[in-house]
Amino acid sequence: FLVPSAMLSAVSALAAQNMGAGNHQRGRQVLYYAIVICICFGVICSIAAQPFADQIVGLFVKDAPKVTLLGGQYLRAYVFDCIFAGVHFCFSGYFSAYGKSIYSFIH
Repeated sequence: FLVPSAMLSAVSALAAQNMGAGNHQRGRQVLYYAIVICICFGVICSIAAQPFADQIVGLFVKDAPKVTLLGGQYLRAYVFDCIFAGVHFCFSGYFSAYGKSIYSFIH
């Protein structure tokens, strides 16, 4: 979640600057490019984690093959959520910049 969190901060700052300057189109461009970056990063991480899920879990769990197996299965399914989380974080930063943080709160 490091990249989506960084995007939230970046989108919030850049969109707020553009909103203050009255350049709403550029604020929407910031959101668009941040979403593209998060989707690309999420897809790459999701694909890269698929063949190595068991080994990734194995870095944190020693001498528990059943936990490693089940953790790997979970990681293979969960990793796709990172794509959607990145998009959500981008929108959270955008709406916060425009003073509409209630949308992020409702989530």
